Amino acid sequence: MKAAQAGLLLALLALALRAPAHEGHVHEPAQEVPPQAAESMPPPPDDSPRLALSGTHLELVVLRDGDAGLLIYADDYQSNAPLSGLNLQLRSGARSVQAAPAGEGLYRVPPGVLPAREALPLQIIARGEHWQEQLDGVLAAETQAAPAASHAPPAWLALLLLPLALLVLRWRLRRRREAHA
Repeated sequence: MKAAQAGLLLALLALALRAPAHEGHVHEPAQEVPPQAAESMPPPPDDSPRLALSGTHLELVVLRDGDAGLLIYADDYQSNAPLSGLNLQLRSGARSVQAAPAGEGLYRVPPGVLPAREALPLQIIARGEHWQEQLDGVLAAETQAAPAASHAPPAWLALLLLPLALLVLRWRLRRRREAHA
């Protein structure tokens, strides 16, 4: 009988440790990114405001970096290949700044040069080897972060612990009876 109880206890513990994944949650090991890819194209923040602009030669995606700078992804309009070696001049109101290359098809504007949190009207002049384009748009204001979700234990944990507690109680009562008999 004790072996059956121990087996049941182990099965319940194994079930608790291997909970199924739900939407937006994966129980697989993360894939490693080669160092070259990680350096050249950092992942953009998911909740960052974006501005997508298209011209005849290129497409640009401008987004706010986590430290209030700007990241600009540039690719060829026809082939969608990253464009390196561009001269990107950004203007917002009276301010003007040159975007620095930061990887293949990636350009960066350092923090503190342009307003960090408000809506940002941008005029971008892109110069390639034999062409020049001007693209205009407004990068949306950065939104306030939502309050953090509660970290209350899930309901299935209570459902799992109740039978476990009953098994432990039954085991202790049985040991007590055997000790008094």
